[in-house]
Amino acid sequence: EIAKTGAILASYSYPSFDPNKRDMTSYLDRNISVPFEPGSTMKIFSYLAAMEHGVYNGDETYRSGTFTAKEGTVIGDWDRNGWGYITYNQGFALSSNTAVMNLTCKYMGADVLKEFYTKLGFGSKTGIELPKEASGKISFKYETEVLNASFGQGIMTTPIQNVKALTAISNNGDL
Repeated sequence: EIAKTGAILASYSYPSFDPNKRDMTSYLDRNISVPFEPGSTMKIFSYLAAMEHGVYNGDETYRSGTFTAKEGTVIGDWDRNGWGYITYNQGFALSSNTAVMNLTCKYMGADVLKEFYTKLGFGSKTGIELPKEASGKISFKYETEVLNASFGQGIMTTPIQNVKALTAISNNGDL
């Protein structure tokens, strides 16, 4: 039910503070005010983009390990040796960078990926009623930037944006 309303029951930010001490150096809530590179959590949304676009086939195979961009940059999985030819479903379970890069290059491209990220609210404030919310940054132009963005590098999001975007999974596609 909470995914349908967007209600936040509790949140936590580190470093915390002891209200009995007057040593607070920052009043920023990192959940809403400090953008960061989301890393592999962004793969969830890249896979969803492929599904939404109607191009996802989880049983299709690809070569894991490394991916070479058109201009020659080689980007690898966390295990650069990879796991050989595996399915996209297996690639998701193994947190394979090459899986999302293949999906992005073969089936979606920068425009589809960026449009889907924007649709989920990345790069914009959520509208949470707390001060100093950051908007993050979803910006990529060159192929290597797009590839990196597909697995969460070179872009900036906030934890509250990630939580909001995840509600689409538990709320039948609605944010």
